[in-house]
Amino acid sequence: MGQVRTSDGIQLHHEEAGAGRPLVVLHGWTSSGRFLDRSARPGRARPRRHGERELFLAEMAECPPSARVAVMSDHTRADWRDLLPAIDLPTLVCVARQDAVFDWRGPAWVGEHVPGARTDFFEDSGHALLLDETERFDDVVTAFLREHPGPADDA
Repeated sequence: MGQVRTSDGIQLHHEEAGAGRPLVVLHGWTSSGRFLDRSARPGRARPRRHGERELFLAEMAECPPSARVAVMSDHTRADWRDLLPAIDLPTLVCVARQDAVFDWRGPAWVGEHVPGARTDFFEDSGHALLLDETERFDDVVTAFLREHPGPADDA
């Protein structure tokens, strides 16, 4: 697993896998990327594992309450809206309509303000839409990747 340090000193870990155009998938800040391991891999079925939701929630609960409070406080104070129109990359915004953590209109607004963004609504999903609508999530991400092939994919 590779690492990079941001300009403000935060250590980020990344994993490279496969070939073709890079895909950046951001998971929740209180969990690891292990729940994304099986996502968006064209041609590979990703059946839902028994107890997966419980494992996901248990992993989130391991984040110390002080860290959760600090990150949420920062998250709710930062205003990045003016930067959205400057994003010049293919962007997929997945909106969970039944999210009890954040109002679905927030991510929908993001999708409206990133130039050329594709916004997909998950009508039956809560905050963990990749677990709530696993097959649909995989289909949406796979279709997005096919819509935006990279140079290595064109060869």
